[in-house]
Amino acid sequence: MSDHVLHCPPGYSSNDLFARGNSGFLYRKPHGCRVVKYPPSYAFADLRNEYNIYTRLAENGGSDRITQCFGMVERGIELEFLEGGCLTSVLKGLQYDDEDLETRLLWVSQCIEAIRHAHSKNIHCYDVSSNNFVLDGQKNVKAIDFEDAEIMGEIPLTGFCHAGHSCPPFNEKIRRDVFLLGVIIYQVMTGSLPCQDDDQPTWK
Repeated sequence: MSDHVLHCPPGYSSNDLFARGNSGFLYRKPHGCRVVKYPPSYAFADLRNEYNIYTRLAENGGSDRITQCFGMVERGIELEFLEGGCLTSVLKGLQYDDEDLETRLLWVSQCIEAIRHAHSKNIHCYDVSSNNFVLDGQKNVKAIDFEDAEIMGEIPLTGFCHAGHSCPPFNEKIRRDVFLLGVIIYQVMTGSLPCQDDDQPTWK
C-alpha cells in the first residue's frame, strides 16, 4: 500500500486494534486511519465468512454500533480505526464510582444495541466478549471481530467463550449470545466477571 503505515498508538496493544489472536497494521488514509486485520493462518478460511457478516450487518444503512468494514485486502480485512481501545482495557482503568455510572449505562445500552442489530440481520455472534467491543474517539462502543459468527440457516460454527464466563449448553443459539451479553453487562457495571477462572456455577 502507498499509504503511510503507522505503529500502534502509545498505550495500545494488538488486541485493541485487531482483536485477540489476530495481527495487522494501522495506516493513514486521506480521511482518517484504518486498520488491516490478518487472521492467523489456520483461520484464513473464516476471513470470507467474516467479510460476508460485515456486509450483511451494513445492509440498509447498518448500525453505528458496528465497526465499519471497507472490504478485503490481500488476505486481510480493512476496518475503521477506533481510537478508544477495546472495552476490556478501558474497564480496567475505571474507578467504579457514581461519576462513572452514566457512562457505564451508556456502554451497556450500546452493547445491547449491537447484538440486537446482529440478531435483526439473522446473525449469531457467538464470541460475545468485552474483548470484541471497541470505543471510538467519542467513547461510544462498537462491536468488532465476527470471524466466529454465522448467518442462521448455514452450518453452525462452534461456540466460543472466554475462560471465566463459560456458557451453559443452550440449545437455542440466540440464547447463547444473550447469556454472554449478560456477562458483559455485569462486567461493565461491577468491574468483574460473574465467575472467575475455575469457578463452576450450576446452570438451571
